[in-house]
Amino acid sequence: MANILDLINQIAAKETQLSENQFLAPCVRGGRVRTRVAGMIYTFSPKPRKFEGWGIFQPVSDQVATVIEEPDVFQLEDYWQLLQPLRLRLAYQLSGKTWLGYPVNESDARQRFGTVTEVFI
Repeated sequence: MANILDLINQIAAKETQLSENQFLAPCVRGGRVRTRVAGMIYTFSPKPRKFEGWGIFQPVSDQVATVIEEPDVFQLEDYWQLLQPLRLRLAYQLSGKTWLGYPVNESDARQRFGTVTEVFI
C-alpha cells in the first residue's frame, strides 16, 4: 500500500504544474470551465468572463483561466474522441452558440449516465 504522504506529494506536484499547462474546454456564456489533474477536477472562471465557445485556457490563479486561443478542428476531434457520444435532439437555441438539447434515446442516457435530463450545448 502506498504511503499517504507520497500520494499527497504527487498530487501537490501535479497541482503546481497545473498553472504551467493549457487545457481545452467548452464554455457557455457566464459559465465555468473544468479540467482534471491526477483524478481531481478543477473549476475556473474564464477570462474574459463573457467568452462563449471552445477555448484553449491557461490557469492564471486557482479560480481564473485565461482564453489563449480557439482550438482548430483537429484539436476538437482529439478532445471528442475522449468522450462517450450521446445523440441529442436540439430543442431550442438559447443564445449565441448555446443550445438546449434532449437525448434521442432516453433509456440509453439513463443506463449510461444515470439520469435523463436536458443538456446545454
